[in-house]
Amino acid sequence: MAILDGNTVESAAAARGELPGSEDTRRGIHGEVGVMIGSHGARGIYGAAAIPLGEHADAMVSFESSSFGYRR
Repeated sequence: MAILDGNTVESAAAARGELPGSEDTRRGIHGEVGVMIGSHGARGIYGAAAIPLGEHADAMVSFESSSFGYRR
């Protein structure tokens, strides 16, 4: 609750680089996604994102799903 009470709409917008004159305009959401395709039906997808939360915190979210085809 202390984290939620300490943030304002303006501080969140500044952390995302949405306000003119923000200290760090590169603090937007950054991440990557990818896929893989292999032999015998192997396939997969993954992703990760770093999300700024206010001026002094971040959250990292990631996922992965894969299937490696039939058993040998």
